[in-house]
Amino acid sequence: MWRKFFLFSVALVLIVAAIPLIAVFGTPASAHSGIQLASPTPTSTVVNAPNDAVSRAQDILNIVTVFATVLGVVLGLFALVVGALTFLGIRSYREVNDLAKNLRTTLESMQKEANQTRQALIYIGLGDRLLSQKYTAEALENYKKAGSLLPNDPQINYALGRIYSSAGDYDAAITTLKHLVPSNPLTRPKY
Repeated sequence: MWRKFFLFSVALVLIVAAIPLIAVFGTPASAHSGIQLASPTPTSTVVNAPNDAVSRAQDILNIVTVFATVLGVVLGLFALVVGALTFLGIRSYREVNDLAKNLRTTLESMQKEANQTRQALIYIGLGDRLLSQKYTAEALENYKKAGSLLPNDPQINYALGRIYSSAGDYDAAITTLKHLVPSNPLTRPKY
């Protein structure tokens, strides 16, 4: 698609640039037509001076026209390049902007998860200490708080299951430990 657009643009610039050249140099069919200047007479210097001035002015106009045409072609090519770079720059800016939004969203979710993990570790540490001092009920409350912060963490669910089991609450232990086993029987590990 870019190649077609580029070739079309180059062809259009060349056609536009050729119009002044045709006007200046004419076509072979128009070379013989047009207004004929009066042929100067050798005895009249008054007629030759204006004809020479018109001829020099026409030469200067031809040079200026060719220069203007070349300048127009160069500026047209620059305009095409600027247009292409602008389009690519806008597209790249959009891609970078989308990437930045995705990174911000990912960073925010990671920061939230890190805060929850940090809080859960505090509750787990406190629960471990309380459990080692045989304060099972208080340890269970801290593990529950850690479990609510990280409901899919297998280590917390395992610790909760062990505490429930040691406290004699086997129904809660089974419910908690079920989270450790995948629900699909085909993906369950074989023991």
